[in-house]
Amino acid sequence: FRLNSEPADYKPLHRALLTGLLGNVAMRNDEQTYLGARELKLTIFPGSALAKRRPKWIVCAELVETSRVFARTVAAIDPREVEAVAGHLVQHSYNEPHWDRRRGRVSAYETVTLYGLPLVTGRRVDYGRIAPEEAREIFIRQGLAEDRLDSPGRFREHNRNLIAEVQELEDKSRRRDVLVESDRIHDFYAERIPEDVADLKSFERWRKKVEEKQPRRLYMSREALMQHEAEDVTGARYPETLRVGDLQLPLSYHFEPGHPDDGVSVQVPLAALNQLEPEPLEWLVPGLLEEKVTTLIRGLPKALRRNFVPAPDFARAALDAMPARQGSLVDALRRQLHRMTGIDVPPEQWDAVDLPDHLRMNIRVLDADGTLVDRGRDLRALQRQLGEHASAEFRTATPDPHWERDGITRWDFGELPETVEFERHGVTVRGYPALVDGGSSVALRICDAPDVAEVHSRAGVRRLIRLHLREQIQHLRGNLPDFQRMSLQYQGLGSSDELRDELIGAVVDRAFLRGAELPRSESGFRALVDAGRGELVEEGERFARRVARILDRYHQLRKALKQPRGLEGMDSFRDMNEHLDHLVFPHFLLELPAELQEHLPRYLDGLEHRVEKQAEDPRRDAQRTHLVRPWWEAWQQRAERHRHEGVQDPDLAIMRQLLEEYRISLFAQHLGTAMPASEKRLRQQWQQVR
Repeated sequence: FRLNSEPADYKPLHRALLTGLLGNVAMRNDEQTYLGARELKLTIFPGSALAKRRPKWIVCAELVETSRVFARTVAAIDPREVEAVAGHLVQHSYNEPHWDRRRGRVSAYETVTLYGLPLVTGRRVDYGRIAPEEAREIFIRQGLAEDRLDSPGRFREHNRNLIAEVQELEDKSRRRDVLVESDRIHDFYAERIPEDVADLKSFERWRKKVEEKQPRRLYMSREALMQHEAEDVTGARYPETLRVGDLQLPLSYHFEPGHPDDGVSVQVPLAALNQLEPEPLEWLVPGLLEEKVTTLIRGLPKALRRNFVPAPDFARAALDAMPARQGSLVDALRRQLHRMTGIDVPPEQWDAVDLPDHLRMNIRVLDADGTLVDRGRDLRALQRQLGEHASAEFRTATPDPHWERDGITRWDFGELPETVEFERHGVTVRGYPALVDGGSSVALRICDAPDVAEVHSRAGVRRLIRLHLREQIQHLRGNLPDFQRMSLQYQGLGSSDELRDELIGAVVDRAFLRGAELPRSESGFRALVDAGRGELVEEGERFARRVARILDRYHQLRKALKQPRGLEGMDSFRDMNEHLDHLVFPHFLLELPAELQEHLPRYLDGLEHRVEKQAEDPRRDAQRTHLVRPWWEAWQQRAERHRHEGVQDPDLAIMRQLLEEYRISLFAQHLGTAMPASEKRLRQQWQQVR
């Protein structure tokens, strides 16, 4: 031994002392005590310089037991220094072996202990050097079978695509029994990979060499991945696209109950959202249709459900007899079950059935970048929420700026086609050019729904005719017969200016547009104007006198219906007021359907006759009110439902006209009806209403 010429450093000194003092190492257990070798509890001697500092790890020169065990002559140490000198005395254990994707190997967490003291915890180590067989098993299962190995080999993409195809079959059929278990995929790789391959580096070295002679050695086959053929999962039963009106929209499938996209999803560009109708979506896809119809039947109240037992048999029979994908599924099912059993299930009962999400089409709305804007199972709710945004997106998506023009006062814009087409996210979107009334001019716009374009264009053509025949219209405005009296009687419905404008608009409709198709070209517009020009003034005077009589009758009826009624006449009084409000209302000259407009004077005559007779015999009127009232309330509820859902149902319009004629037959038979009207005919027509 030689003496140092300089004082020793702290770490080498204590590393040297540790070789003989390994049993005197301790780890702080809490604020006061330490845990030594073999779970010995001790405390730093109070006189020690480290008594107040209390380092995490210590080694002491001696252990003295008095009132308790004290460590004397203490030094703070690094536990890693202990591991370096302890040699065979330390114990190693490993846990959580796993595939480490970033390092490309199987890793585990190592714990090193000395006499029970944890010198090292959670140290990441290469598990392949410790347990090569187990590491190879983990490498194959987690790295290859679970597709978490970042290999550039083409086999990986091939096998991944095959597995995705089989999983798509499972999503469509909603069964998890088509793709083989992961053990089968593991066995496939285990049979082909050598025993000494357990990490990415050795795998890539082996793969490149073997693929020179066997390039498809690691390629799996479709048959090897499938437990059975899934013969019922065909393109016809589970198509890739869905035709909704003029749109061909992509479909996707997902099988995960509780997930927002569980079931069938249709991908809809935001620009096309307002063009969708809910009826085609009700039919889902053929592969899920029988399950949906069965669930609908089973969801009915027991009093109705017992007429359709067993539900699966009735579902199959109904679907076999129903025309496929025509109109609403629920309406078609309702009519077919009525034909089969004579039992009519009201639409409200079908609406109350709580269908699981996978039996309702999931609508995924995408913006111009393909990003999800929103999704849901209720199309009308999405359209109400995103309708304005969708219309704005539609207008910006239209490639031709020609269809965004304002200040038009004459037909100088060429043809007005019924439709124009453009593409959005691979979907061909159809737009509907329209003329929009701007008051003093019209504008060209592209609408995203044909009925909206029709309404706008009718008003736009009406305005363009008024601008084209400015002098004749001005003459008519100043010479409407008995206009002052009409204005007084119109009070409560609107101003005199509103009445005048509405009258002129209705006259233009009757002289030029009644029964005529909207023009699509300048020549067609001029022909339309020339055909009705000579009738404008005469029609205006005739129509104004007719409106004067209508408003006079309305004024008299409104006064009569303000008279107090006894308790016996309250239901009749309420019904007559509601009836009048649905015949004459603000803007009724343009908004009341043409089939009712034509017979409006007779309907008012019938109501006037009823008011007179009700005063004479309230009981008789009450009895007849009870006959018409259920039908009237049913019509109101259905009309409100259709308005809320945006449904246009011509059968409901016929029902309204039939109801008006039924009222005539009950309360004013002497006026005669325009069509046969009875309880039986009302019942038959109601069956056709959606």
